[in-house]
Amino acid sequence: MTHGEYEVLRRVPTHFAVKSGHEIEGVEEIVDYTHRYVVVEKLGVGGLRALKLDPRRRDGDPSDT
Repeated sequence: MTHGEYEVLRRVPTHFAVKSGHEIEGVEEIVDYTHRYVVVEKLGVGGLRALKLDPRRRDGDPSDT
């Protein structure tokens, strides 16, 4: 994965790249496939945590992470 691909992927704080076959049903939902990796969206508590801890976030106080 190139740095550019990673940055595009992470524009959505709940999206992550995983190796195909390493998705966790009920915790992640597949949103895209490539020949090198799968893009998943974290759901539930994991999704909320990803939103809260997103270093690209501009709307919050960094001390509340």
